[in-house]
Amino acid sequence: MSNEREPFIPQHEEIMAGCRKITATYQMLDELLLQAIDGFQWRGGQEGLYSLSPALLQDIAIRVERDKERFRHFHGSKHPDPDKVGGMLVYWIAKRRPIVYMDWKIHPPHTLTSDEYLLNEYLAIFAGINRVLSARIKINNPEDLAGLDFPQIAYIMREWRYSLAYRNFNSDDMTMLLKLCLSCESTPKK
Repeated sequence: MSNEREPFIPQHEEIMAGCRKITATYQMLDELLLQAIDGFQWRGGQEGLYSLSPALLQDIAIRVERDKERFRHFHGSKHPDPDKVGGMLVYWIAKRRPIVYMDWKIHPPHTLTSDEYLLNEYLAIFAGINRVLSARIKINNPEDLAGLDFPQIAYIMREWRYSLAYRNFNSDDMTMLLKLCLSCESTPKK
C-alpha cells in the first residue's frame, strides 16, 4: 500500500445517494419526533417554519464521502463499518446544521420550542441510527426507524442532543454513542 493518496474527487452518484438518505430521514422527522417527544408539533416543510437546505445537504454528503475515503486510506479497509459511517453522519449533520429556519420576520425566534431549536441534532441522531439499522438488516429504508423503541432510548437521546448542541465532539465519539444507543435493543421491532 502506497503512502501517496489520490486527490479526493466526490462521485456524483454517492453524493446524491447520501443526500436522498438524509432527506428521507428529514421527511420522517415529524413521525419520529412525535414518538420521541410528548406533545411535539412538526412545523417543517417548504411553507413551514424550517426546511432542509440543499446546499448544506450536499456539503454534508461530500464531507462524509471524504471521511470514508480517508478512513479507507489510513486503515486499509475497503468499507468502514456502519457504526463508523453513522458516526460520520451524526458529526457532519450536527456541525453543518442543514435544517434552516425561515424568515424571522414572519416567525420570530421566540416562537420556537426548545425541541425545535435542536432539530439539527435530532436529524443527526436519527440519520446515524438509520445508517446503522439499514446496514444491519441489509436494506436502505429510513422507515426502519419506525420500529425502534424510542421511549427505551429517550434518556440517551436527551443527553446526546444536548452534547451535539453545546459540547465538542468528533465522529469517533458519535460512533460510540450510536453503539450505546443501539445496544439497548439488538434488532428493531416490526
